[in-house]
Amino acid sequence: MRKINYLQIIFHFIATCFFIYSFYSYSAIYNIKILTAISENGSENVLRNSEKFGITIMDIWNFSFVTQLSAVLGILTSFIISMVISIKNKWSVWNSFIVLVLCYTLNRFDLLGWSYLKTYISPGRLVNNLLFSFLITGSFLLLIGLIIFFSNFLKNRIENQKLKQMHYC
Repeated sequence: MRKINYLQIIFHFIATCFFIYSFYSYSAIYNIKILTAISENGSENVLRNSEKFGITIMDIWNFSFVTQLSAVLGILTSFIISMVISIKNKWSVWNSFIVLVLCYTLNRFDLLGWSYLKTYISPGRLVNNLLFSFLITGSFLLLIGLIIFFSNFLKNRIENQKLKQMHYC
């Protein structure tokens, strides 16, 4: 039986977090109208006078729904990538399931730290245009996640850990 590999779990967990953050950024593009109004007028003012800004309750509900859906889509996308990598490299698929459950649970309880980390890993904040800001940030984070998933260096580290586990048994 193939063993659980903690290095694969750690690396794939980190890559999945980048996917979640990337998908969050991309979901903001869907709601750019609300975010533009908030950045120009303040959230409290926009929520109190939403009709003045052409924003309905349905728009606000869609904003919340799309944001949460984007996180789940990010988790599922990275889970599929992790499964394909695990099967291709003959690693235990249980590692991918562990990452799936861990990321979903931490995201569900808002424990992944996006609200804190976004100030540090959002290169798009250097751009004044909100649309380009979210595109740049989402693409940057997605690229980091893909690099982590497909890095030969990290693959070799996981393989070496797998070999060490076999020698101890």
